[in-house]
Amino acid sequence: MDTPAEVADATRRLTGEGLKTDVEEGTTCCYAVQDKAWVTDPDGAPWEVYTVIADAPAEAGLGCEAEGCRPAQEQAISVAAPSATSSCC
Repeated sequence: MDTPAEVADATRRLTGEGLKTDVEEGTTCCYAVQDKAWVTDPDGAPWEVYTVIADAPAEAGLGCEAEGCRPAQEQAISVAAPSATSSCC
């Protein structure tokens, strides 16, 4: 998504459809500060809707161990185009 407002709109739409969303605002993951929402579709596949707000401070590292980053083995499918260098989100 391009803006935090679009993430919020998508979250409201998904919640309105009866899907449980897990919202994370201002979380640091993969060298970026992001607003995001996770949702699981009816088939059990996890989806992530997010926007990058800013670059994270260099000392933040990948942030893959941070609460809010899902490990690669969960096979999250992102609505946004995936980063070619991302290994965790």
